[in-house]
Amino acid sequence: MLELALLLKILEAANMATPSIVAVIQSIRNGRAAGKTDEEIEAESLQIALDTKAITEGDMGNQP
Repeated sequence: MLELALLLKILEAANMATPSIVAVIQSIRNGRAAGKTDEEIEAESLQIALDTKAITEGDMGNQP
């Protein structure tokens, strides 16, 4: 997935590569390498994004 490698390089250069973005990109790359279907990769990547969102919202909700 050269496109993902390029995207990650650009995001890192712009200091926009948050850990969640990196995790989703890794999930996509690993899924492709493992021969998973697009639907499987999408489901796993979406779960990573939703888990990260829930953690962030939980952390933000605890602020005074």
